[in-house]
Amino acid sequence: MILFITLVPVLVTGVVCLILDLHFLRLGNISKKQERVQKTDDLPPATILITTQNEEDLLRKNLPLFLKQEYSIGYEVVIVDIRSKDNTLDYLSELENYYPNLHHTSIPESARDISLDRLALSLGFKSATFEWVVLTKIDCQPCNNKWLSRLMLSCTSDKSVVLGMTQYISSGKRVSKQMFYKLWNQMLWLPYARFHSPTWADGSCLCYRRSKFFSHHGFASHANLTIAAEILMVNLQIRRNECTINTDPKAEILQDTPNIRQWRKERIIDCEANRHTQNAFLYHIWKKMCSIWPLAYTILTIVMIVLYIHDMWVVGISATLWLIHVIVSYCCFRYTSRQVGYPCSFLFMPFYALMMPLWEIQTGWSHFWTDKKAFQKKHI
Repeated sequence: MILFITLVPVLVTGVVCLILDLHFLRLGNISKKQERVQKTDDLPPATILITTQNEEDLLRKNLPLFLKQEYSIGYEVVIVDIRSKDNTLDYLSELENYYPNLHHTSIPESARDISLDRLALSLGFKSATFEWVVLTKIDCQPCNNKWLSRLMLSCTSDKSVVLGMTQYISSGKRVSKQMFYKLWNQMLWLPYARFHSPTWADGSCLCYRRSKFFSHHGFASHANLTIAAEILMVNLQIRRNECTINTDPKAEILQDTPNIRQWRKERIIDCEANRHTQNAFLYHIWKKMCSIWPLAYTILTIVMIVLYIHDMWVVGISATLWLIHVIVSYCCFRYTSRQVGYPCSFLFMPFYALMMPLWEIQTGWSHFWTDKKAFQKKHI
């Protein structure tokens, strides 16, 4: 009886940790069970919208891949240039001679609104010919030449937004913490968006109805910000029954892995975006639990082993339960990563999982000391 009472904290914490571990199976099960409709006759036409600024090299590398999609229904690619100083406009004009479905526009020099990203996206929506607009980035590339057709399978008449998956480009079997962090977050917000209301979005792979955008006056509800345009657009405008997700590995976008400095900056921006999302309280609580609990459970296990080092039963049971947690968490994460098409083994996943709350603390601290005016629109 005394042994049982002693182990109660470890048992309770361990059970909760196992429940959180099993949550990472959800995205994998959704991907496995998601209907793979092969018939593409009824798919809607689409507009691929990309903004760019002084990124001629990336345009030359990735834009042809978007222009060579096998999509018989019809699609166009709209590029919005944000006052590039390189040869971006010359290259686009040259490319338009070979691809009639490529169009480009530019932000006028007379525009005095410093929130250029939102202005560029608004111009892109206005320039779009078709109802469905696919948002992506110029540092991204489709995973195959049927990417668009696989993604558009989810664009049905009863939906207004489709949230897709983005995978960082890896070199062989090497897994960076950026890749782990990206997939870990997608394992949380994508299932939540499907079963609840969307709280997050990735502007690298997002399908959005043009009519929905204009019915809410574009970015009017958060026009004072310069960051997180796509995230807040989805969060503030879309309700539960209007959203679906596409986890088909053949519909994923491949994105260049950011360096450590860029990654930290993106996390600070995400932290600021969290302050402006609505109806996301439960999601943020759930995310914090998934982040903090494994580290808390590990610390509790170490404390129990140190305090009861001479009691082999306590040490043995505590260590065994913790090892079960590590194995289950790795297997769940590995299962889902395979289902959604990640080629990596994530061997260091248990270690990265323990680092998650430390990364969150670091991000929160950096965000606290960042001048919030840096995220606000300026007028000149």
